[in-house]
Amino acid sequence: MRIAREIPETELCAMQQMADVTAVFSSRSAFSSAYPASTLFDSAKEINAAGLSLNVLCQGYPDHQLRRLLDSGTRIRCLFLDPKGQAIRAREAEEHYTDRTLTTLTALNTTMPTRLRDRLDTASAQRRWRRCGPSGCGSG
Repeated sequence: MRIAREIPETELCAMQQMADVTAVFSSRSAFSSAYPASTLFDSAKEINAAGLSLNVLCQGYPDHQLRRLLDSGTRIRCLFLDPKGQAIRAREAEEHYTDRTLTTLTALNTTMPTRLRDRLDTASAQRRWRRCGPSGCGSG
């Protein structure tokens, strides 16, 4: 026997806001196990990535694979947290880092797009790669 209950409006509102959620992961490693970088990127025509350090893209996916994507016409846009900004220092404090781990990692990861872009011919680099930062998006 199934008993119907009236759903309170606050609960209904929360359910509607999450109607497109298909999965929730307890950790980054759980997400990475379910969705390896190759599954996310191998056949991508466009990659729009925004985050703290973009480790999935910068550390979890080989440069030669990104280069293959770029050569095949994939457009990549990256938005990193500013490694010199207040927001990253706040995140380090939140995660109890005292050695600038996130600042260093993010600064390192921001070199990946530049390094790959510099290996492309000028027209391809402008068409396929945009690096976005605190002042907006540009071709470099």
